[in-house]
Amino acid sequence: MMSLNWWIRRIAVRTFGHGPRTVAPPGRLGASLRLIRCEPGAAFRTFLPRVVDATTPTEVASWPLADAQDPDRCVYVLRDAGLYDGDGVIYERPTHCALRDTLDYWGVPPERHPAMGRPRISAPQSLAGTSAFIGGLGGRTFFHFLVETLPQLAVLGPDLGSARRLIVQGYLEPTKEAWLRHAGVRLPITWLQPLDHLLCEELIFCPRVARRFQPSPWSVTALQSLVGAPMRSAGSRRRLIWADRRRSHMRFTSWEADLVAQLPSPWEAVEFSTLSPAQTLALCGECAAFAGLHGAAFANLALCPPGVRVHEFYQEPKESWYPALSAATGHEHFVAMAAIGPTAIREQLTAEARCQAA
Repeated sequence: MMSLNWWIRRIAVRTFGHGPRTVAPPGRLGASLRLIRCEPGAAFRTFLPRVVDATTPTEVASWPLADAQDPDRCVYVLRDAGLYDGDGVIYERPTHCALRDTLDYWGVPPERHPAMGRPRISAPQSLAGTSAFIGGLGGRTFFHFLVETLPQLAVLGPDLGSARRLIVQGYLEPTKEAWLRHAGVRLPITWLQPLDHLLCEELIFCPRVARRFQPSPWSVTALQSLVGAPMRSAGSRRRLIWADRRRSHMRFTSWEADLVAQLPSPWEAVEFSTLSPAQTLALCGECAAFAGLHGAAFANLALCPPGVRVHEFYQEPKESWYPALSAATGHEHFVAMAAIGPTAIREQLTAEARCQAA
């Protein structure tokens, strides 16, 4: 049941809200919204997210697969458009009507998106001419940016020439800009931050091209082509990579430093956040096995050629999504709880090194 507080805020939004007040599918936004093109999304099989704990089968290949389908890849242009809040809710300014496809928020109905309960946020900023936008729920973080947001450029590419700027969700801006420039973006970048309100004379955009936590063969292939990921054969790849999280401020594990100091040969620790896109791609192109504590570095599996053997260790019971990325990319994925301890992890890495040498 909706809380009284939510109802009060919704009344305020409907009465004098500065941003979106109602919700509608694309067909009801009127002549100001134009569909440029649309390609049907493909069906595929994937591992649905599941909570990894001590009882979870460690060999992901034994998990059940489920049918899934990419969203249709549609490109729209909207005149007199608004972008509201950090997830980039897109609405038609004259009618204050939000496009339903942009109101994705962690499983709640579009009408319950937090933006629909915020009458006013920051003072609006007007952007003249044509703007292009890539993003969506979760796009602030590296995994969602790399795997779900960046492939939107493959869909929008033919239309970016008419834009004055590219709007991208903020956070990790230097890293994101490096990848955008590597992918060929030459437009000035406007960073969309939480509680921002941008008013665009004209906005080019495409809704999500991959559903949350469901990377597909199409989205992975589009990303690899966009950034020029090298596709070396399995027999020519020899590097065994431990994704180093020792300096991460998230999910700190006290014994990782000791584990890294005693990594069995030829495993090597790599801090992906210190690498340029070119360095990352070169490293991933040589990767035969990839391991580490669960975290954003595993998004780089999308840049590796098929056939990598992946060992992912979870610090706590947590819903998985990197196994789905491995399924879309063609990797062999194993999971375990980090609670098995550094000795057991070293033994697993030693066994993998022997397997690679055989």
